[in-house]
Amino acid sequence: HVQEGSLAVLGHELNGIDDRGQIEVRRQIGFIFQHHNLFSSLSAIENVRMATALKPQGVDEMNRHCAELLSELGLGDRLAYAPGTLSGGQRQRVAIARALVNTPALILADEPTAALDAESAEIVMRLFRQLASGIIRTTILIVTHDQRLLNHAHRIVNLVGGKIVSNVMPELSIRICKILRTIPGIQIFSAETLSRIADQMREVHYQAGELIVQLGVDKDSFYLIADGFAQAEE
Repeated sequence: HVQEGSLAVLGHELNGIDDRGQIEVRRQIGFIFQHHNLFSSLSAIENVRMATALKPQGVDEMNRHCAELLSELGLGDRLAYAPGTLSGGQRQRVAIARALVNTPALILADEPTAALDAESAEIVMRLFRQLASGIIRTTILIVTHDQRLLNHAHRIVNLVGGKIVSNVMPELSIRICKILRTIPGIQIFSAETLSRIADQMREVHYQAGELIVQLGVDKDSFYLIADGFAQAEE
């Protein structure tokens, strides 16, 4: 529970939210637990089906979708297996399928790839990227020590002692560095220096016709145009 301040998730303020409001927010979230939390008495596909019960779908449609997702995760021949007969990595993939099956707006994942081999981790991350880059653009928040995930992340926040020590967007930093290398006077800097400059910059979006910078007023601002174009007027 939020004791003080403000915390908004998916457009819902959580400070003071009632039980019904919490349920509505949770319906839009997929959870991946570090220790699976599967129902031992249910089969792999039945564990995934538990999540689809939250959505108004027919039984046949739910079964088909669950089977397709488990097959994509390499468990097509394990649909009827109980968790106790699966390996740790297989159980984790069932838990991941359960979180993804409803295509939630937000996925909270605690060490989702810790029990997975390299191939399985790559499959899971590919599914994450498809959700994050797809039509719904699911937000996926991952807490992990798995260095294999770094190449897939849009944003990497490093915490030490409960405090943020770095907050980097790798893809954006790479795009900025490419632009910086084309600017006379800046392109002479080393790749390391350009990277540090890029990491200090932030992404800002403007509407058409909106004023970006004013001569003589924004003296300490430095802008790079990544998409679209800007018009200079006297």
